[in-house]
Amino acid sequence: MEKGVGMCLFEISELDFKKSFWRRGRLATVWILGAISACLLLILPAWGFLAAVEPVVYLASWGTGGLMLALAWFYLLEARGLNRFGIYERGLAPPRKPKAYRRQATQLIIPLSDMNRIEYRKMGTGFLPQSHFSVVLHFPDGEAFEFDATELLAQSRWKEAEVARAQEILERLFGENWKGLVQPAA
Repeated sequence: MEKGVGMCLFEISELDFKKSFWRRGRLATVWILGAISACLLLILPAWGFLAAVEPVVYLASWGTGGLMLALAWFYLLEARGLNRFGIYERGLAPPRKPKAYRRQATQLIIPLSDMNRIEYRKMGTGFLPQSHFSVVLHFPDGEAFEFDATELLAQSRWKEAEVARAQEILERLFGENWKGLVQPAA
């Protein structure tokens, strides 16, 4: 049992998640933008001061450095929103964290009881029509959150067999014959 959501039926391996270009690309962008902004905010102004450069150079350097720092912060928040995908007996770990859960630093596993409805959509009917499938999570506050096969492919480092296995489990659990979440008896 893990976190009250039951046995794990499928999960992207931690190694694949950490080494996926999907995650590494965002983290590399944070480092690159952070280095550029540090250079623009600290090194260039110091060099300009020593070389007696016009004050407008400082303003341009600080403005551009501030913009780069803001972009680095945006990408850092986006990287924190990534989540390792998993399917559990009574829960689901989506590949991205919905807005309400972004502050959680660990892997997010949402219990099925926290969702109103889960829609499984076959190829051609989801957010990206070219994707093999998509899943829409509906929450009590009215928010709908969708993810698709391409996100799982990127997270699994393009292992199509793993994504096909996840698709099979999702279709079996939440496919056309699924009648919705069963509310526990009071």
